[in-house]
Amino acid sequence: MTTETTIQTTNATQYIDQFREAMEAFTNGLVKACAVYAEAVDAGAKADVQAAFPQISTYMWSNFERVGRGQLPPELVTRPRSLVEAVVRLPESDRAAVVREPVTVVEDAGDPKSVRLVKVDMLDSGQIRQVFDYDHLRTAEEQCTYMQRQEANKTASAKAKAATGRELPPPVFVGADNCLHIRPNTGALKFSRGELVRWLAQMER
Repeated sequence: MTTETTIQTTNATQYIDQFREAMEAFTNGLVKACAVYAEAVDAGAKADVQAAFPQISTYMWSNFERVGRGQLPPELVTRPRSLVEAVVRLPESDRAAVVREPVTVVEDAGDPKSVRLVKVDMLDSGQIRQVFDYDHLRTAEEQCTYMQRQEANKTASAKAKAATGRELPPPVFVGADNCLHIRPNTGALKFSRGELVRWLAQMER
């Protein structure tokens, strides 16, 4: 039994080492390819390079360029747009850190100590909005404030639907007229830079 276990352990170690070596080669190759693409963009050959690889989406080309310019950790190149956009807005010193270390996620809006650590690529869309502000990671206290505001908005919308049969529009929204609307009677509102940028982006669509 001991001999069999030893053989299995030896084989597993071999596979682990081979896998690690292959993944390192893959990552290094990806980073090199992204750097080449960024150079091609600077040289005016962007369209020609993209035309040679029609199977690659515009979104992926954008991420390749970001990796090539050192703006995006290569580990996140295939991740959802919401996560990629959140990470690239962070200071350069923080971008690699969020890949190496899990981030803090608050679970109870009333208790900033009710946290758990989650790998950044395992966050769902709601957690991404909760954890990331425009250019920094929210503290536990900031996450609580964000969650409380979201819950207040949901409660107000539910009350309006019960009274009128229609859901209340968001406190702030971009209307069909491409203008930013603030719903009346919402009291004092405080907007982060990230929220303003997102609304401006909606106007450009």
